[in-house]
Amino acid sequence: MGGLIQTKGTQRLARLFNNRFDAGGPLTAALTVKSSGNTPHPGAVLLPAAFANANLDLLDISDLFIAQNALSGWPNDWNDFLYPSATMAATNTSNSTATLNFTVAPGAPLAAGSPASVPTFIAQNAAVSNLTAAGKIPHGTTVNSVVVNVPPSGNFSVNLSANVKVDAGDLISFAKGKHEQLVRRWRWYLGKDLLQENHGAIRTAISNAFSDPSYIKITFQTVEDKQHVIVTPFSKLDNSDELSNDMIMHILLLTQSTTAPDKLDPQ
Repeated sequence: MGGLIQTKGTQRLARLFNNRFDAGGPLTAALTVKSSGNTPHPGAVLLPAAFANANLDLLDISDLFIAQNALSGWPNDWNDFLYPSATMAATNTSNSTATLNFTVAPGAPLAAGSPASVPTFIAQNAAVSNLTAAGKIPHGTTVNSVVVNVPPSGNFSVNLSANVKVDAGDLISFAKGKHEQLVRRWRWYLGKDLLQENHGAIRTAISNAFSDPSYIKITFQTVEDKQHVIVTPFSKLDNSDELSNDMIMHILLLTQSTTAPDKLDPQ
């Protein structure tokens, strides 16, 4: 068996997934995302329902649960649930600008009129990339500042370190640290490299853990090898090292490196 994939990006993804699916108790099912528009409606989707839907692959689910679509039950950082970033849809109409404009859904921090929460939503010096189209944002572009325009309307602007070309509706990713290409590379992997049967194996394992209240945690690990998924449900040991009624779902992804055209971020 190959060794653990030790790029910083892969480690960051694994840490995100392990943190997101560890509730410190039975896995919660409260995370809700809008399926269109900026207001809740009957089409709003719960996280467990998304993983239970065989018509959705992991890329579909990841793209659904981004910061732009956040409604209720969201983590305190208000970032994407399955990407280590905050992804927002620009509302710009200018073709070249250093200022990007956004509107968050009702219930997000800005909609509540809380400018102090902005740094946790989109961080200063965050790396910026365009998930919709490559080449529109120069490499090395970062966030200079975030400005709340008219609280509590939910409108805000992000001032960048360089001029960019952005169309209205482009999905812009703000990633902390130097992980500029991480989300683009991960989305490519999910869309191009991960086999459909492995999409299904991972999605089903997560869905099974959500549907069984005895599961308190899902853990993830990635090893470099021929692509395959190994799912291992096991009982958690109690303080006396005896098997308890609490269960953990462990998902091991064996995989080759991605074929993503975007270069690996500096290590």
